[in-house]
This record gives sequence, C-alpha cells and structure tokens, in this order.
Amino acid sequence: MPSLPPFSTSLPLPAPNGKKSRIPTPWAVRSQRLRQRLLPPLAFIGLVSVVLWMWHQDIPAPHAIGEVEAIRSIMTAGANGLLSEPAKGPRWQVLDKVEAHQILARLDDPLLAQQLVTQRAELERIKLEVEAATAKLSFDFSNQQRDHLHEQIRLAWKREQRRVTALQTQVQLAVDRILEQRLDAAADRAEKLFRQSTPSLRAATELESIQARLACDEVAARITANEKTLSEQQRQIAQAETGYDDYPPLRLPEVAPLLAPLQAAITTQTSRLEEVRQQIDGLVVRAPYAGEVVGIHAWPGQRVKLGDPIITVASHDRRYIVTFVRADQSLNPAPTDRVRVRRRHSLLHSEEATIEQVGSQFEPIPPQHLRDSRLPEWGILVRIALPKQLAVRAGELVELTFQTR
Repeated sequence: MPSLPPFSTSLPLPAPNGKKSRIPTPWAVRSQRLRQRLLPPLAFIGLVSVVLWMWHQDIPAPHAIGEVEAIRSIMTAGANGLLSEPAKGPRWQVLDKVEAHQILARLDDPLLAQQLVTQRAELERIKLEVEAATAKLSFDFSNQQRDHLHEQIRLAWKREQRRVTALQTQVQLAVDRILEQRLDAAADRAEKLFRQSTPSLRAATELESIQARLACDEVAARITANEKTLSEQQRQIAQAETGYDDYPPLRLPEVAPLLAPLQAAITTQTSRLEEVRQQIDGLVVRAPYAGEVVGIHAWPGQRVKLGDPIITVASHDRRYIVTFVRADQSLNPAPTDRVRVRRRHSLLHSEEATIEQVGSQFEPIPPQHLRDSRLPEWGILVRIALPKQLAVRAGELVELTFQTR
C-alpha cells in the first residue's frame, strides 16, 4: 500500500478560476508542531537553570539552634506595705521605657512609722536605765576612791548619754525621712492639681500647693540640721570614748556587770535601728538598668509583702548566644572555634562568630531548644560571642553551623 504524505502537506486543489490552491493547515496541527519543536529545548534550558540556581543556593542544615541572651529582672517589694500612686506621671504600662535607677514603685508602710515610735520609747527607757545605773554606781562607790570613781562614772555616763542622744537623733532622722517622702508626694500631687484646676479654684489649690511644699522644705531643713547634729554627736562620742579609755581603769569589779546590760541593750537598739533604716530604703523600688517594662504584677493601692513581685524589667543589652550540643552529634566544640550564625528567616545572610566558653557537663536542654517538646534531651552548654553585624533581638532563636576541624 503506498504511503500517504504527511498530514501537514498541502495538496493542490483545482480552483474555480483554473488556478491551483493549497489546503490550509489547521491551527491545532500548527500548535502541536510548535510544542514538539520548541517546548523540549525550552524545558531543558529552564531545568538546567533551576538546577544551577539550586546548586548555587545550597545551604547546609544547621547543627544547632542558639538563643540570644535575654536579661530581665523581677523587682520585688523590699518591705511590707501599700503601693502608692506614682508621684509623677501615669501608672506604668507594658513596654514603657525605663532608665537606670528610675523609681518604679513606692511603698507606704504605716507600721514602719509605728515601729519608729516604739523605738523612740525603748531609747527613752534605756536612757532612764543609764541614769539609774549612774545613780547606783555613785551610791555604791561613794566611800571608795571617791574622786577617782566620780570621774570614772562621769565619763561612762557622758559616753552612754551621748550614744543614746545620737540614737535618738538617728531615729528622728528616720522619722523625718519618711515624713519627707510623704510630704514630697503630697506636694507633687498638690502642684499637679494646681496645674489642672480651673481658674476659680486656682487660689485654693495654689495655697495648698505652697503649704505642702513649705512643709516639705521645713522637714528637709530639719533633716539637714539633724545630720549636722548627728555628726557632732558622733565626734563627741569618739572623744568621750577616748577619754574613757585613757582614764585609769577602776579596780573594783562592780562597774562592768552594771554597764554590761545597758551596753547590750544599746547594741540591740542600734541593730534594730539599722534594720528599720534598711526597711526605709526598701520602700522605694528602682530599676537596676535601662530597659522596658515587660510585666506588671502589682498595682497602686494593692498591699504587698516582703519579696512579692511588683514589676519585671527587661534590658536591651545582648552579650552572647547560648546553645546546646547533644551527645549524638559528632561535634567537639572548643573555645576560639568558628561558628556561622544565621537568623531563622534569613537563608542567605549569615555572620561568623567565635566560641567563648564550653560547659564541662551535660545539662537538661530548655524547651525552646528541643527537637520534640515531648522528649527530654541533654547537651553541653556552649557560649558564643554575638556578632555585632547581626541584627537580632534579645531572646531570639538563631541557626548555628559549626565549622568542623
């Protein structure tokens, strides 16, 4: 059977006017010819380009996941008390910026003021006991070495009297410092009320503001005067102790037993006064460093106890990266080894870092570093220097590739 010509061959057909014409090729056949001739080389070129691109962009899988150091501190109450409203500005909110040593909270503790009143009464009692002991010494030793003993008693009484007077001055200073904090807060509130008051109320609020500020200044002046007085009293105490030590000791043994309880009581009151002073310092909570507020655990008007969390502050500082090398990994990191650090969402950009320190024992791996959160793992802790060119946030997870030796 004779072979037929290809379908695409146009056969001449007689035309009505006597001219020959060709049979037109259908568009489906033309499209099929185009696909058969052009698509294979185009597909080959495209696939070769994709393979070359993938080969060029081949990124090895990271060996471990690291975490940028995140510094945060939970500020706790330094004493029992009631959280007062901020003297300046609104209440703290999450992500508010704070400066180093900025006041974060202030406590109002009326029990502490009552303790100072009790402390003052105890000092008055000790003062009376000192006077009674002085009288008893004068009576017991009136017939034995009168002149010598009289001078000895006078020096002892002067020394103890000045110590008690100095303690009274310290207690008054502590009371005035608490009163100054309250008056300063009241003056700030009065000034704020004056600035926000209407013109009809400005006269009354201005008078209240001036009175509050004058009262605060008066207490401050009294504190300054008492501090100078305390310095002078301490100098006199040192002078009295020097005179007492240089004076020939009394040979009779009755003095020491009489003075020992008073000295012990004064020492006890001194320790209590130091404890109250520390509690006064604990009434103000300050930021340990510059950063931002990331957690608020107590609000003004709420009563807190010693050690209760009040506010959490996070620092913007980033010092290093920590990671864990598991036992099943064929890695032996050592200090000064190089590591490639890459952000998790950045596949191309990476920076080179140096290992600073390697742990000496296996430790439990934190949940954010686990391959499967349901399976516990252990690894060696590794500290890596943070590259300065790598823009990462504190607490961010990064991918690490160790350079094998």
